[in-house]
Amino acid sequence: VALFINYNNVDENWREVVLQQPFRQAIAHSINFQEILDVLFLGLGNVNPWMPQELDTTKAEEYYEACGLGEKDADGWRIGPDGKAFEFFIEFQESSAEWPRLAELIQSHLQAVGLKTPIKLIAGDLWSERRNANELFASIDWLDDCNWPYLITDYMPTSRIRWGQLWHDYLNTNGEEGIEPPDWIVEIYDIFNEITAVVPGTER
Repeated sequence: VALFINYNNVDENWREVVLQQPFRQAIAHSINFQEILDVLFLGLGNVNPWMPQELDTTKAEEYYEACGLGEKDADGWRIGPDGKAFEFFIEFQESSAEWPRLAELIQSHLQAVGLKTPIKLIAGDLWSERRNANELFASIDWLDDCNWPYLITDYMPTSRIRWGQLWHDYLNTNGEEGIEPPDWIVEIYDIFNEITAVVPGTER
């Protein structure tokens, strides 16, 4: 299961924050992944090796400051670009029994470092409706990384919560629809196109 951020939500205040890499690094260092394993999975399993998953609030603080979230209001919440408490809003559907508890753990970790994190469990139909309308801010969903390279679409912008749908639309219509993606998204599509052109089982 993974925490997804919708980078194409229409809220400008949201995009200004989440599109900054230091913000995502701050999130990674704010979450206690080992506690998640211990509480929900009996201490079994390992943290994801693809990204830093070390609880380090000192590093997190440096990253929050780097992306403009260093100041806090009177209630201790980090202040966003609009001068108000920035809300990292997570809506999720109950696709698995442990997801509500998972969301609560993530909420407790992020709020412990001053990031206001409202969470909301919603019906699957409503979740899909909000996803399709590009209205989700962040969510949790499955991520099939263990079957790489055969399940090769789960990390793409149109998968799961469709975290980069407008970037996808732009690239698929030669810029006639959507919004222009950053270079790192273009690189993901270049890699994806190369992978899909290779025959599985060959040396390449």
